[in-house]
Amino acid sequence: HIFNTLVDKTFLMGTNEIKYGNESEENVSKMTSPDPMEIQQRLSQAREKWCKIAVLEVASHGLQQQRFYGIEFDMAILTNITEEHLDYHKTMDDYAMTKKQLFLEIINNSKPNKLAIFPKDDKYGKKRSEELYFDKMMTYGIISSWSVKAENIQYKVDHTAFDINYMGQIYPITTKMVGMHNVYNIITAITAGLIIGLDMNQMITALETLIPPLWRMETIVHNNIHYFIDFAHTPDGLEKTLSFLTQIKEWWRVIVLTWAMGDRDRFKRPLMGKIADQYADIIVLADEDPGDEDRMQIIQEIKNGIRRIDGDNLFIIPDRELAIKFITEITQPGDLVLLAGKGHERVMCIPGGRIPWDERALVEKYLNNKKQP
Repeated sequence: HIFNTLVDKTFLMGTNEIKYGNESEENVSKMTSPDPMEIQQRLSQAREKWCKIAVLEVASHGLQQQRFYGIEFDMAILTNITEEHLDYHKTMDDYAMTKKQLFLEIINNSKPNKLAIFPKDDKYGKKRSEELYFDKMMTYGIISSWSVKAENIQYKVDHTAFDINYMGQIYPITTKMVGMHNVYNIITAITAGLIIGLDMNQMITALETLIPPLWRMETIVHNNIHYFIDFAHTPDGLEKTLSFLTQIKEWWRVIVLTWAMGDRDRFKRPLMGKIADQYADIIVLADEDPGDEDRMQIIQEIKNGIRRIDGDNLFIIPDRELAIKFITEITQPGDLVLLAGKGHERVMCIPGGRIPWDERALVEKYLNNKKQP
């Protein structure tokens, strides 16, 4: 958004959506990084539509499988490295080394100016910032940073306010995006602008027109109940969103609908349960893409991290639509509800194939049927 507003027409390809300037389409593939042919076709289409900049979300699978072969990047940004995809990468160090490939490819490509941005609060980001050398490198963080730091953060249910500390100067910013993870996202994007010479005040002004991405902490408000739809499907993502909700709740309850994907990342299931148990007043477990795996096996592995027993503010409702219906029936004014795991996805993988899915439409369906008190 910053580049598209202040520099030139920008192409975006990521998990959530694909954009050519202001023209957007959903990414319905369930893949962050598609196959090499589609990536090249998309870049060709972006060029035909007069896009001058490409911002690509580069997944670790895509790096290891050479899906970005032939693309020479000018800038690489590391957001974080958390416990995910370990069914594929086996260890965190292997996962981190895979992401390191992107930065090594920039160092070795033919581009004249090699740029990199690292998260100083992430141990792998800190390590990479100290061991790799680029024409220009910047870091960002909330706890510590050499370059850009977010301070005095005030979390609210519908906005976030904080100060950006850059070169000893303080720049206040208020955004409709909520949660700590979005503070990181914003200062990451601002750092990307600073490294190419954009003006801080102009970037902050540009962000005032940013519409928060759909299905990422997207909010539905009904009878003073806030329903947040989010893609959080990792221990890190779930903890960031739930800790945010516990910080802003005033007097009532935090309710979470969560699960874990089938056929992958089994190690994280008890971790998801433990995090839900730590932060949520009420836990509802329901399908999130069981695939061909036994859904009750998934449930049991999540429950291994939960101390409370069934019925003690823990409800097992595998059918996700019925779980959403149940939540709309038990919520009361003041509740904060996190529907985690699906977010933007338009299909759910079940035994034997896929079915259409629209989380927001289901929430609205049952809210419309709910009688007002």
